[in-house]
Amino acid sequence: MSTFQGTQVGGDQRFVVCEDQTATRIMRAVAPALRPDPLEGVFFTFTANSQQFVADGMKIDLARATITVTDDPKHPEFRAVTWTVNEYWSAVY
Repeated sequence: MSTFQGTQVGGDQRFVVCEDQTATRIMRAVAPALRPDPLEGVFFTFTANSQQFVADGMKIDLARATITVTDDPKHPEFRAVTWTVNEYWSAVY
């Protein structure tokens, strides 16, 4: 069984989490506000309300209602940025 979860935030920002039969989780994102090219993150941990990934020197916290990016080395002007999730979807197959 595999799972797939995705979110869309403000315009072109999209974050997707895939899990394969071995329960390996990968986060893939197209987030022009962060990087001009798509990025991929590896699973870090679960919290009470979200799952966290590390990608390109930053931590990405994915929850159903918000996405928070912290410690972005390419944008040192902000310590953390949070977006409200406009759409959320999930599938198991």
